[in-house]
Amino acid sequence: DVHDRQRASSAADAAALAGAIDGRVGAERLASRNGAELVGWWVDGDAVTVRVRVGTQVVAARATDGP
Repeated sequence: DVHDRQRASSAADAAALAGAIDGRVGAERLASRNGAELVGWWVDGDAVTVRVRVGTQVVAARATDGP
C-alpha cells in the first residue's frame, strides 16, 4: 500500500543516516521509532545501506559518514 511504502521510505532514510553515525544499533533504533523493522544491514567503507520493512513494503536506503 502507498502509505506503508512512504513510511518505509522515510524510515529507511532515517535508519541509514543513523547507521552511518551510530552503527547498526542506531539504525535499528531509528527504524523502530519510525514504525519499521530493520531487515538488512551492509557496510562498505564509510557507506551504510539498510533495508527496512513496513507491512509488505521493503525499501533500501544508503548514507555515508563523510563528505
